[in-house]
Amino acid sequence: MKYNDVVAELLNIFPSYQSAYKEHIEYNGELLPHVFFGETVNEDIMRLLNDRNHNQEKLM
Repeated sequence: MKYNDVVAELLNIFPSYQSAYKEHIEYNGELLPHVFFGETVNEDIMRLLNDRNHNQEKLM
């Protein structure tokens, strides 16, 4: 699977990233996966992981 395929699947599952993707392409002229994920997806992933860790701590 290539990065373009991963991003296409991401946008299919999470259409809320569509505007960020379009902005990324307009600004960079091409897909730079490390930049796109770093600027958009990673922030949400970190928030989800922190929320999960926080919820697990409550259970202990």
